[in-house]
Amino acid sequence: MRRPLLVAALLIAGASAGMPSVNVYPALTRETLVGVWEGLFNFDTTYTILHIAIAPENDRSYLVEITAGQGFAGIFRLEKCAVADGKVQLEFRASDGREWWMDGEGGGDQNEGIIRANFGTGYNTRRSGPPYSLCFAKGTWTRAFSEASIRAAEAVAQARREKK
Repeated sequence: MRRPLLVAALLIAGASAGMPSVNVYPALTRETLVGVWEGLFNFDTTYTILHIAIAPENDRSYLVEITAGQGFAGIFRLEKCAVADGKVQLEFRASDGREWWMDGEGGGDQNEGIIRANFGTGYNTRRSGPPYSLCFAKGTWTRAFSEASIRAAEAVAQARREKK
């Protein structure tokens, strides 16, 4: 009887020690929302980066939409910001009237965080709650992503230059 209990205890201990760790952040507040947030979405092979720069309450905040290979698509100023109990609602508007909205939830601190949200333009029906359509991470992670692609291309070029 002792041996099966010992084996079960070892299996449970090993399983819990081998599980991946996941950051659990406190619910976002207006203060921890401040910073750069980026999201990436695609339609077929077209990828668009949404870069959001949230300033402290008294400064202007912006969203920039840019599509890879097509260049700058627009800059949108923050018109509405509501953050309560980790729920986040943002509305951005361009000078020509176009808009982006975001409705979701997130957690984070001054340095890192995540927002899962439904995101759309003025033409989309607003949705709140899961399942969410987009994820934003705090920081310029898409820059690191593109730099990794450049380094990969350089590695291929170097390998071709080397004699075998």
